Formats: sequence, C-alpha cells, structure tokens
Amino acid sequence: NLKNSSRHWLSQRLASSCFFLKREQAGLKNEKIYETKTIQFPLRVRKYYNQLEKDFLIDLDNGCTVQTMFAGAKFCMLRQLCGGILKNNLIDNFKIKALVELVKVELKEQPIVIWCSFINEIVVLQKAFERNRIPSSIIYGDISITARNKTREDFQRGTINILIAQPE
Repeated sequence: NLKNSSRHWLSQRLASSCFFLKREQAGLKNEKIYETKTIQFPLRVRKYYNQLEKDFLIDLDNGCTVQTMFAGAKFCMLRQLCGGILKNNLIDNFKIKALVELVKVELKEQPIVIWCSFINEIVVLQKAFERNRIPSSIIYGDISITARNKTREDFQRGTINILIAQPE
C-alpha cells in the first residue's frame, strides 16, 4: 500500500516512460469494463470478524460486547463489518477511504454507481464524500419516489456522476 508521496513519486517515474490513452483513443468509447477491487481488512476488523464468526460475539476495543445467538443476525453483522460499520457505529473507515481514493483518482469524473446493503453505510459514505468535496446523490427507502426518480434521471443525463444506492 503506497503512501501519497510514494504514489506521486512512482507516477512521475512512470510518466517519463509511459503514455496514457483515453477510452475513445483506445477504441473503448462505449465498451464497459468491470473490475473487481479487493480491500484487505485492517487487523482489528479481521479480529472482530473472526471472533464473531466463531463465537457469535465481538469484544470491542471500547469495552462493549456485541453478541447474538441467531445465525441470520450474525450473518448480517458480518456483512456490516465488511463495510467497517457495526450496529450503526463506524468501527473502521478502511472501505470508505478506499472508495474516496478510487473516486478521486482512478474513476475521476466517471459515472459511478455504488451499491450499499445498509442505509448507515450510505449515510457514512455520503458524509465522507461531502468532506472530500465529491458531489454525490443517494437513493434508499426513506427517499421519496419523486426524489428517487429525479436523482435517477439526473444520473442518466450526466448531471450527477456518483450515485450511492441500495439495491432494494
């Protein structure tokens, strides 16, 4: 994982011996490319995940314990941990930081849809984008149908580039 100063240094070195093409220059104007990005859990989140998976509970660093006796609830909490959030609390912002970096650098000014399973993840992500001056719009269950339709239309017209939504 490169720090910003190292990334800048490496980019300068590569730029002296590389060239860059826009999608249309490479003949990919209308072709969509799908790529999977993998983000490693920070050690603390990995510890929580493993403990919850094994024991149906987590002993958090703040002294609190989160537990369940139901497999379905455990599965839901494991999914929340994948986003760095648990029971409406931000545990770690590793995923948020990765998304902000991706949107600011690799996908800058590209139309992007970010699917989130949990409303609290949508809210935390939108606040992080606001702090980083990245315009985005959201769609989830509490947003009115009228507002959802306007947001969807704005995204399709290109008025907004980033849409954060819940698949349901």
